[in-house]
Amino acid sequence: MQRISILICLLFGIGNTLVAGVYDGAFFRIPSDAVSRSVGGPNPAYPIGAVDLLINPALLSRHTQKELQFSNMIDLLSKQYISFAFSAPLNNKNHIGIGVTGLDNSTPGESKSKNVRRKESQQYQFGLIIGYSRNLFPFSLGASIKYFRMRDDRGERWKSTSALGYELGFSYAINPALSAGFIYQSPFYLQWKNGILVKASGKIGMGIAWTPAVISENFLQILLSADRFDNEPLQANVGVVVTPITDKLGLKDFSLRGGIGNFDLKSWGGNAIPNYLRDSASTFTVGAGLGLDTAGNWGIDLDYCFQLVEYITNSHIITTRIRF
Repeated sequence: MQRISILICLLFGIGNTLVAGVYDGAFFRIPSDAVSRSVGGPNPAYPIGAVDLLINPALLSRHTQKELQFSNMIDLLSKQYISFAFSAPLNNKNHIGIGVTGLDNSTPGESKSKNVRRKESQQYQFGLIIGYSRNLFPFSLGASIKYFRMRDDRGERWKSTSALGYELGFSYAINPALSAGFIYQSPFYLQWKNGILVKASGKIGMGIAWTPAVISENFLQILLSADRFDNEPLQANVGVVVTPITDKLGLKDFSLRGGIGNFDLKSWGGNAIPNYLRDSASTFTVGAGLGLDTAGNWGIDLDYCFQLVEYITNSHIITTRIRF
């Protein structure tokens, strides 16, 4: 498994991440890409590209080109994570997308003897997402099916499990400067081989993306969103995007981003982590994006995000997007 993981890293530029609380579905809370994370967290009103499949499938219809997206996440704890997505317009109204996410979470075994090292625990998680979007301007509707599989070799008690879920999305372009989005993600029910049934939380999310008339068109974007997982407090994300260069110097665009994510609105100002899941801890993020247009209709976007996670190790996220 370790050799396979290294090979995947070389092919797709995979990074590393830590996910705690994996048994209740924290896997799907891993940041999908550098753009959405650099503005505090995924915003269902903010279109990015193919990765919209993993955020709000309704946003797929906001794009006119095919796109491939690869994401890497790198931290100091040697956990391996990938994200891949592809989207394509079938025509002016119908769009499709497919995405894959994966986590190889190997942890060393423990032993009371300093000279004995037990076999490592190999734990992997895999997600397959297929989505569809329909453009009914100014509205867009979207839906996706999510397949989740997990395996853990720590004895016969766990072994493997899989589950199916779905997500519904809605997007509304209120006017050229203001849009809103809404998503509902169903819970997952994981049935282990030993009969244990574990529920992974469902989610409701909403967001607003506002582009005020400042300096020039699309110079400034302000993003607000809120998420509510089952049995958890409402959490908010705030992000800002500044694009000082658009169609100049041979660049499609150059953007600077920043955000604050996972504000626990129920216990604002508290010192405790909202719960033990990594992506429920408060985050402070900064990032940048560079867009290049090449020959014909081809283009490439390179995006980076640095994530400062409260109480937990920091992360670097890199995303490459190819438009054609």
